[in-house]
Amino acid sequence: MQDFCAWLESSADHKALGKGLRALIKGSGLHGKHTATLLKNAVEAITNVTDKWLTEYEPSQQEHATLTAANLTDPYAKRVKRDLERLTGEYLLSDLATRGFLPSYGFPAGIASFNLYSIDDYKHSKREDKQRDDNLSISRAKPTRDLSIAIREYAPSNDIVLNGLVYRSAGLTLNWHTPSGQMRETQKLMKIGRCNKCGAMKHSFGSQFPKICQCGAAFSPIECREFIEPAGFAVDFHSTPTTDVSMQHYVPVQEPWVTANSELCHETFGSYRVDTQGSIFYHSSGEEGFGYALCWCCGRAESMTQDDKLPDVFSKPHQKLRGSFGAGSKLEKFCDGNEKNFSIKRNLHLGYVDNTDVLELYLKHPNDEYLNHNNETDAQIAWTLAMVLRQALADCSQAVAAIVIYDVCSGGGFSCAAPPFFADMFVKARGYLHCSCAGVCQNCLLGFDTRFCLQHLNRQAAEQFLQG
Repeated sequence: MQDFCAWLESSADHKALGKGLRALIKGSGLHGKHTATLLKNAVEAITNVTDKWLTEYEPSQQEHATLTAANLTDPYAKRVKRDLERLTGEYLLSDLATRGFLPSYGFPAGIASFNLYSIDDYKHSKREDKQRDDNLSISRAKPTRDLSIAIREYAPSNDIVLNGLVYRSAGLTLNWHTPSGQMRETQKLMKIGRCNKCGAMKHSFGSQFPKICQCGAAFSPIECREFIEPAGFAVDFHSTPTTDVSMQHYVPVQEPWVTANSELCHETFGSYRVDTQGSIFYHSSGEEGFGYALCWCCGRAESMTQDDKLPDVFSKPHQKLRGSFGAGSKLEKFCDGNEKNFSIKRNLHLGYVDNTDVLELYLKHPNDEYLNHNNETDAQIAWTLAMVLRQALADCSQAVAAIVIYDVCSGGGFSCAAPPFFADMFVKARGYLHCSCAGVCQNCLLGFDTRFCLQHLNRQAAEQFLQG
């Protein structure tokens, strides 16, 4: 990275580079920017990414340096070694895209597959359907989704309907670089905490949960998660899909954690902050909110129980998620994870951290009091305004595919373009709230991307708020 930064700093007068950059940014929000400014911004961005990576690498390296040959077989030593391997073995382009330095589109970052093939498919020599080469939702004849969506749709115990058949997700494929491989690889296991005071998030590969936020407040244990970034999901190899779509089972959808890590700006309507490197944590905590129990040996996973106990599947020897060959090349049906120490991981959440443009708005009532999320009406106002303000932002700025409080595509830059358009946005938002319905309908707020938050939407309350 030092050589790359040095090259950027010495290339401000490079004519061919300047010509190429001007052609690249023509018609974009960066049009008119001087080459030296663009290169300076690039240096600052890659330096910031490098510093963040080093804050994760250096503690892991220090832990690894304390290990000796005598304790290499200790579970703690194995965990330290795996964490370091995971951090240093990540693909460079994927990591740069995940951290927001490179655009994520065009790179295989944040993608998870669903292995729906079971023993019946291979017994009957079932022919795999041929797929179009440009079908990005299919990889190696398996359906794939963005991790932000896959974590909720393919979560263990969920039912997935594909081509008229219902498949039950039963666990994770414990492969990272080779999703279709047979070997087990080092998993992306991380810890994250969210501050109750300022909303900031902190995550790392370290062995300890974050303790103190940058604002000085302590992280609450109930706002800390240990999570795994899944490479993929799979059905039980010995299961059979059904055609009964009447009784589908779903794990509850959870709101992502979103934060902009910049200073607050104050206006008459309230406060706001924007960040081109804001953080989003998509996660699934199982049916009861206590996470999942995961077998490290085979990948089988199931939600922790209502009283935070292991699910019944791990109370006795369980079947291997995908099967494997044992002695004599015979298919082994049962996993030995129950017999090994530390093989069943408890309270593990599924998660994925992304960096993108984020806009945070803190609005005030006419009496100068901020909206309170603990108040039901205030919460409805906030949710409803979020739906109409994103459309208002799209009307005020250039046309885009999807604009929300945070950009769906990392590095999009649209949410951060909001401040100059605040006046127009609120005027247009009020227009979108004009409707004859009692609260929510297809003509105003109801849509595919609002289906999980309908209980929070109230058109009349939001319209009254804007009129005040």
